[in-house]
Amino acid sequence: MMPTIKDVARAAGVSVATVSAVANGTKYVSEPLVRRVRHAIDATGYQPHGVARSLKNGTTQTLGLIVTDITNPFFTAVARSVEDAAHLAGYAVVLCNSDEDVEKERVYLQLMRRRRVDALIWAPAGDVASYKDFRASQRAPTILLDRQIAGMPMDAVVVDNVRATREAIEHLIGLGHRRIALITGLPHLSTSRERLQGYRDAMAAHALKPSTRLVVQGNFRSESAHDAALRLLHMDPRPTAVFASNNLMAIGLLRAIRELGLRCPEDISVAAFDDFEEASLFTPGLTTIAQPTIAIGAKAVEIALKRIGERDDGHLPEVAKMQSVLRLRGSCGPPGGGPPRAGKRI
Repeated sequence: MMPTIKDVARAAGVSVATVSAVANGTKYVSEPLVRRVRHAIDATGYQPHGVARSLKNGTTQTLGLIVTDITNPFFTAVARSVEDAAHLAGYAVVLCNSDEDVEKERVYLQLMRRRRVDALIWAPAGDVASYKDFRASQRAPTILLDRQIAGMPMDAVVVDNVRATREAIEHLIGLGHRRIALITGLPHLSTSRERLQGYRDAMAAHALKPSTRLVVQGNFRSESAHDAALRLLHMDPRPTAVFASNNLMAIGLLRAIRELGLRCPEDISVAAFDDFEEASLFTPGLTTIAQPTIAIGAKAVEIALKRIGERDDGHLPEVAKMQSVLRLRGSCGPPGGGPPRAGKRI
């Protein structure tokens, strides 16, 4: 039989109420009694009943985390940061992966409600129309991660996508590029719209009016960018530089360049949003916008714990806008041109 709280009380020579107060921290107990109770807990092997305690306190000591693609190094790193910060605060994390699928995401949102997570950290896959009933059904404090939902002001931790993309495009312009292409993401996502805006702002600031054909849509996955890149690279004239709106699409872009026998950066310069460990290992190394993944995850947990402690909905939404860093590597150089030919593998 598993030891009970009564067994601990008997071993410590105290009341059940005293054991409960020590285990749950609900009221003051003198230090000598605390030591006796803890010694009895260790001696008996008693484990406090987490479910019963959560029902009494109205908390579960868990945070929910929903990301859209756990294979994306950005979300992998942020998830690790969330788990680390939650663990330090005494919380466990329930992790779900939506695969950019709103229907699958809806199932996980329901799961988070059933699990009664104390707060939810969430990278949404849909637009505002997908969440018309969200406010009424989701009772836990919710912090948006990486993306915001237009028309739904909520706590969020994001980066300044417009500024970061503009900086990368201006770097390419400074190298002499004028025909700069963009592989963007799904148009309903805030990250896609903001990165597109940063591209347009940079081009406009230098009196450049790119053809609409130079902006092609992907879905933040490698295969979509590969297909988009093939269309761009078969243009006549083709772009001299391409910016991919995330790391996975950069990989698809690089694969298309390799298949056509083009050289990077001699024939085509490449830059991308989101740094990842392997980016510096490519030949040449990939120029990227590095997001502060550790700080993003930690900030999301910080806001979540603050909202749990407030226990009300009267606060104004907090939007923490983190700053990224442009990491210059060898994948960008002055425009060269020339037809596809066998060349250096990437």
